[in-house]
Amino acid sequence: MYLIYGAGQTGNKFLNKCKEKEIEEIILTDSNAWLWGKKINGFEVINPEDIEYKKIKLAIVATQYVYYEEIKE
Repeated sequence: MYLIYGAGQTGNKFLNKCKEKEIEEIILTDSNAWLWGKKINGFEVINPEDIEYKKIKLAIVATQYVYYEEIKE
């Protein structure tokens, strides 16, 4: 599984690249609770607390640097 943390413009660009490469095992997450349950580019945004991080092969943080410390935790 691949994790994209950030469901905004940058995260959407990564989703497009993954679709081009036919990568479908993607988890999309964001710290913005308003986005949870919504679909972006065909992928549902889930709560970061609901992720089984042991199953993640690669995590991509696709957000502005201002959110770095929050995501790092």
